Amino acid sequence: MAGDWIKMRSNLWDDPRVSRLCDLTDQGEAAVIGALYWLWAAADQHTETGVMTGLSLRQVDRKTGLAGFGQALCDIGWIAECDGGICIVNFEEHNGTSAKKRSTEARRKSEIRKGEPPKRKYVSAKQKERIFEADGHKCVYCGRHKDDGTPFNEDPSYYALSVDHLVPVSQGGDNSDANMVTACMPCNMKKNGRAPEECGMVPDLSERKRTGFGQVSPETGQDAELEKEKEREKEKKKNKPSTSAKRRRTYTPEFEEFWSAYPKKSGKGDAQDAWTKINPNAELKAKILWSLEAQKRSHDWTKENGKYIPNPSTWLNQDRWEDELPPAEQGAVGGFKPAPPNPYGDF
Repeated sequence: MAGDWIKMRSNLWDDPRVSRLCDLTDQGEAAVIGALYWLWAAADQHTETGVMTGLSLRQVDRKTGLAGFGQALCDIGWIAECDGGICIVNFEEHNGTSAKKRSTEARRKSEIRKGEPPKRKYVSAKQKERIFEADGHKCVYCGRHKDDGTPFNEDPSYYALSVDHLVPVSQGGDNSDANMVTACMPCNMKKNGRAPEECGMVPDLSERKRTGFGQVSPETGQDAELEKEKEREKEKKKNKPSTSAKRRRTYTPEFEEFWSAYPKKSGKGDAQDAWTKINPNAELKAKILWSLEAQKRSHDWTKENGKYIPNPSTWLNQDRWEDELPPAEQGAVGGFKPAPPNPYGDF
């Protein structure tokens, strides 16, 4: 049971129903609560619905060591006999992994209904750099610059610049450029999810006013810089080549000659990559094509309808044009056809 979550309420000891169980079984609270722990934990291990098939009231008595415990549980309405076993009444009130899942899900939905503050949104590295540049790479609260020295014996990362929301996310602040400023880590932690006026921190936005950064567009009422970035992203997506266009390859005439001669048409792109890596000159190309013609007539390549012909990329990557045919295959043996005369000259 290590790591399992059993919902044993702290006030269970004083529950009137537990007292009733004690009276019905003539046992103390410690024994009764121990028996309840076994029952609820066993139910959580073996069922998600609270129905324990095959379990009888006599078995409950024997496993808990408390005579009459099963019937007593029925009398107070915590279990009931059903077809082929017993069921835990209001199972979700009591225990374990399945109950925890239901409980946490219910709590999550409840928080949504209550209007919990929105979760913090991701700020891209590009936007962070834009914010830093707009504020001159210095904290708008204390003026610390990124190149300022670190106090003696202090961790430099503690004084690194970060991005802060003027109106906190918990108060409805968004990720617009106008709402985000540069802050050193000490100031960011001091502000701690509050508006600047709530903690007596006045941001210096003079650099932004000078450049016009983060100002609102009069036409749309939105962050002007953010709108420009959205337009740039739209333009980029519009000009982005389609997936099918990206997959189209251009094959060289030399490779196409090899491809048309190779008997197994598999993995053309990989074969092209292997051919490009070899980058054969005219002499090597002639040798490759002649060796290919010779091996196409070999016993290994013709048996079982070419089952053992390697993929073209494998053949190229392993320099298989250098393979020597067995002496037995230099004549017409076992259906083997001799290689044609070398039309490319001697090597």
